[in-house]
Amino acid sequence: MKKISNTLDFNILLKLLYLFLLADLFSLFLAYYLPVQGVNNMQNDHYEIPYIRTNLQNMFPDAKQVKSDEMQTLQSMTISDIILKGLYGNEKTGFVIVSLKSERNKTKIVAIGENFHGYVLRSIALKSAKFMRNGQEYTVNLEQPHTVPSFNISSYKAEKR
Repeated sequence: MKKISNTLDFNILLKLLYLFLLADLFSLFLAYYLPVQGVNNMQNDHYEIPYIRTNLQNMFPDAKQVKSDEMQTLQSMTISDIILKGLYGNEKTGFVIVSLKSERNKTKIVAIGENFHGYVLRSIALKSAKFMRNGQEYTVNLEQPHTVPSFNISSYKAEKR
């Protein structure tokens, strides 16, 4: 005859009973230490931003100094320093893509009537643009892209196999 304490079902039932008692003790512990009312949400509806004194003169550079630096760069630049990279439009409407020789990768889009380093864009032709500065008109031609030599394959005849 087998003892009931040695059976597998009894061992599983005993482990479940221990687990239930442990969970019950844990819940009694939490019930004793946690408040009965729960947590209250205390929200402050009015928030006042602290006052901080600022001095705007320290935030912006001196306007006279900036203007003198711009005037020096404008006076030293000539029309030959402008590279015309792209055109869009016609004589009366449109824009051009230009850059400086010193900054070839930095381009700017200029519409007709806008200023680019002291030169005002007046009109756009098929492969050039006209700028005006101090009453004089200047023409800048479109930059020719650097092409890689290619082979003319139209002169070769295809052979049948």
